[in-house]
Amino acid sequence: MRRMSNPSQWTLRPDSAAPAATHFRIPNRSGTGGACEYLQLARRQRTLVRIRDRARAACVGPGGRHLHVRQAARPTAAGLGRPHQPLHRQDGRFLADAAAPRYVARGGKPGRQGDPSAGREGPAGARARGEGPAGSTSSHPQSQHAATGGVSRVRRQRRTSGATSSASRTFRRQERACVAKKTASAKTKLKKYRSMRDFTRTAEPSGERAVTPAKNPRFVVQKHAARRLHYDFRLEIGGVFKSWAVTKGPSLNPRDKRLAVQTEDHPLDYGDFEGTIPEGEYGGGTVMLWDRGVWTPMETDDPEKALAKGQLKFVVSGEKLKGGFVLVRMKRREGERRDSWLLIKHRDAYAIEGDGEALFDDARSVASARSMEEIAAGKGRKPKPFMLKKGGAADAVWRSNRNTSAKARPMKAARTISKTKPRARVKRAPKAATAERRGVAISKADKELWPAARGEPAVTKADLAAYYDAVCAWMLPHLRGRPCSIIRAPDGIHGERFFQRHPMRGASELITRVSIKGIAEPYVQFDTVGALVVAAQIAVVEMHPWNNAPGDPETPGRIIFDLDPSEDVPFERVIDAAKEMRDRLEALGLVSFCKTTGGKGLHVVTPLKKSRSADLNWESAKAFAREVCAQMAADTPSRYLINMSKAKRVGKIFLDYLRNDRMATAIGPLSPRARDGAPVSMPLTWAQVRAGLDPMRYTLRTVPRLLPAMKAWEEYCDAERPFLPAAKKLMGKRGR
Repeated sequence: MRRMSNPSQWTLRPDSAAPAATHFRIPNRSGTGGACEYLQLARRQRTLVRIRDRARAACVGPGGRHLHVRQAARPTAAGLGRPHQPLHRQDGRFLADAAAPRYVARGGKPGRQGDPSAGREGPAGARARGEGPAGSTSSHPQSQHAATGGVSRVRRQRRTSGATSSASRTFRRQERACVAKKTASAKTKLKKYRSMRDFTRTAEPSGERAVTPAKNPRFVVQKHAARRLHYDFRLEIGGVFKSWAVTKGPSLNPRDKRLAVQTEDHPLDYGDFEGTIPEGEYGGGTVMLWDRGVWTPMETDDPEKALAKGQLKFVVSGEKLKGGFVLVRMKRREGERRDSWLLIKHRDAYAIEGDGEALFDDARSVASARSMEEIAAGKGRKPKPFMLKKGGAADAVWRSNRNTSAKARPMKAARTISKTKPRARVKRAPKAATAERRGVAISKADKELWPAARGEPAVTKADLAAYYDAVCAWMLPHLRGRPCSIIRAPDGIHGERFFQRHPMRGASELITRVSIKGIAEPYVQFDTVGALVVAAQIAVVEMHPWNNAPGDPETPGRIIFDLDPSEDVPFERVIDAAKEMRDRLEALGLVSFCKTTGGKGLHVVTPLKKSRSADLNWESAKAFAREVCAQMAADTPSRYLINMSKAKRVGKIFLDYLRNDRMATAIGPLSPRARDGAPVSMPLTWAQVRAGLDPMRYTLRTVPRLLPAMKAWEEYCDAERPFLPAAKKLMGKRGR
């Protein structure tokens, strides 16, 4: 395509009502009556792209209407607000002014508003439009002036408000037509999906419900316990979910090449489906929404074309899966009816070496926090909608409504009658107690979150608020400026639990919202004592902050080594491991601190001095932590390992270095744990890390009494050490 010279001399103007008009004619400005030049109006009626010169007959729009782009003249169009749209060049295209109203050029159909010559019949009307007897367009400047500026006074007199509404209706019709075309395309793609299912027997969506539009395409991964357990990987492409059945599930290890068998396209509302497909139906079994988020194609603007060629590279940003992946199609073998692909992780900041299946330890739904067993039993809350504006019920098993509708009506009627009974007959429950702390109201303050244990009474919401208030001076320095993931238990630790990273609608303004690069929604962050009390009000029973430098999510601020023993390892060996880790870090020039985890392990933490050097980043911090653990495991393989496989962990301590990745978290110092007895992750002095240490001594009840005399971690901020010298020493030891 050639670019139009000096495009500022031309303007786009409406000529008459031609909803389907898409091409415009520019008269040759040489005055010699040569061939016309043409522009094509692209989708959404804002982008003009030059096309090849063509015969004048090709410029005639639907119904014989002639379409024009006329030379700049006085603004004389009838009632369209801004009748002339200047064209400007951008990336080789000519764009109409984005601030101007969107309307198409109009052809010369008699009797339409917009062009005074539209109602003229015969040669006079044709001459007024700059046309010859056969409808051809004159390219002479004088004729052009007669067709535009010469009738400006008449146009001003005929300006009406009806032209504006007509143009608006035109565009609404065109946009509806565009949506209808996409919908028709999606319905065609879903024919196979629908032919395989009986929607009177299965709760799976049929694809009839409209989904919420999104700026970025979405993806979901559904854990599917059908005849064989597998993970359904779905990418939103072309109005449907392109789908693959991944037998072992996605892996974060680039060395793992996961077999992904392509299945039929699924409707977009399938992205909210969680429940059980009845036995005997296609794909019968329990389905969990294991992960979901948005994705972006790489190296292509047309994912469908990339798939057709056999390779699609993309980046996902989900709750569990993050970073780059590639789908590569394999050659179909004889007798195979479906395409087989390989799903492979890219080597990036989110890749891990070793056990790439570690992420499957998080076995709860991202939409409802339910396990597969709870979904199958129909227990728990319904999934939070992701694709739809309003979510449907998360029924565990769907049965045909043909047989149950008759029974359902009396039950529904009975419920209606019970709701309309006189109030005098209804025995009201006692009003829940309320409390206030730091100006924050605590509703249902006597709600039990932890049951009574070890001779201690139950812990209520009011007790949790009092605890956060009591420990805030020690706790906040390790939370402030760090995004936080939280676990909530509104019905107590033995009720439903909710994992949360992002603020809910209507959340208190005392909780800080922090923006994270590459993540659409902000994270929650707890920077003040008021925010901690609000955390108690919403029943936050665990707080897992990032390990970044305060106020800088992109820079590591500390390195954490999680010493996680198998069930058969005595705690004394964990204490020995913590001391050995301390000595290794000290040899590298780093100062370390220890705390309990609130469970059976210990954390060894070393603070890092903030640096602007590019050498300190999440990738290097994780690699450093892994190398420290690898050397320790290599020196004593009978005691330690860095492979988190539970089968290999028997009798050993897993040296977990994975807490040191971007977005990875660890239980915060002094945070409670959602376990019986209300244990707390307690900072310790190294003198306390000795035989006889009992982590369950430190609970939500006992810790506030111990804090006034606590000496642990007093020198934490002064103990920050530069990362690069330690990394060089570590690499030197590796070389030896």
